[in-house]
Amino acid sequence: MNVDADAASSTNSDIYVVPIAGGEIRKITSGLGADNSPAYSPDGRMLAFRSQARAGIESDRWRLMVLDRANGRTVSVTEGLDRWVNSFTWAPDSTRLFFTSEDRGRTGVQMVQAAGGGLRNIITGASTLDDVQFSPDGRTLVTGGIDRIVHLWNVPEFTVRTALQWREGYPFSADFSTDGRTLAVGGGNRSEPFFAGEVMLCDVATGHLRGTL
Repeated sequence: MNVDADAASSTNSDIYVVPIAGGEIRKITSGLGADNSPAYSPDGRMLAFRSQARAGIESDRWRLMVLDRANGRTVSVTEGLDRWVNSFTWAPDSTRLFFTSEDRGRTGVQMVQAAGGGLRNIITGASTLDDVQFSPDGRTLVTGGIDRIVHLWNVPEFTVRTALQWREGYPFSADFSTDGRTLAVGGGNRSEPFFAGEVMLCDVATGHLRGTL
C-alpha cells in the first residue's frame, strides 16, 4: 500500500499486516522503493516478498527478500543477482525459495536457501517460465509461460512429467487443490472479446483435462 502524499508519482509501496478478525493495521516494511507480493512460508515463521531499493524508479531491480517474523530482521537473498526476480514460491519445507528470472530473453527457475547463500539453476534452456508453484506434497512443480504451455515437473529430479497446451492466449497463474490431485490454471483466451479469461482444471496424475470454468 502506498500512502505517500503524491501516490501517482511515488513507487514507495509497503507491506502491512492486519488481524483476520480485525484490529490494528501495522506496517512491516520500510524501504524507499516498492515492496509487494508477500508470501508466508508454509511453517509461518518467515515472510518473503519482492522489493525495489530505490525510490521513484519503476525499472529498478526486483530483489527477493525474507523477513524473519520472530525478530523482524529482513535480508535480501538475491543481492548478488543482477536480474529481476519475477514470480517465486516457497518449498513445502520452508527452507528454500524457487523463483523465475529472465536472462538474455530466457526465463528459467532458480533456487536459494531462505537463510541466503548461493543461487542454483533448477530449470534452464530456451524457455519463458513463470508462476512457479509446488503441489502440497512437494513432489510436483508447475510452471506457466508465454509459450502457452503449462509444465508439470517431477521433484526433485525436475524432469517434465506433463506438458499441457493452452488453447488460446497464455496461462497467467496456477494452483493445486488442497489434496494435490487437481490443478487449476487461469489464463487469457485471445479468441474471445476483450481477452476473456478462463480456468482449466487438470488431473495432476494423468495430465488429462477435466474441464474449464
